[in-house]
Amino acid sequence: MSPDKAKNAQEMLNLLQKAYQTPPSIILFTEDYVYSLFPTSSGGDKWLEVSFITPDGTIEKKELNSKDAIMYLIKEICEGLGSYFDLPLVKDKESFEKAISRVRSAVK
Repeated sequence: MSPDKAKNAQEMLNLLQKAYQTPPSIILFTEDYVYSLFPTSSGGDKWLEVSFITPDGTIEKKELNSKDAIMYLIKEICEGLGSYFDLPLVKDKESFEKAISRVRSAVK
């Protein structure tokens, strides 16, 4: 294991502890990455987005304002998790039509 991988893993563990203890926060994980977004200010106007790629030990961090934090979270759920799991998200015309069909069937 490279020294950077071990250092990054320890940093991510520390950040996950902080995220877990700082609501509202979110921690997502798959087989090859862990993602978290949590507030870093008491007023909720500053947030930290962090991701750790397990195979190579890469860590990425972004300090965000509250508006950008929600935009990055939506992107992560739609693009990141959406590539791992079959989430009920509109990703194409076919899934859009399924959503439309569900609404229409409610009034039939």
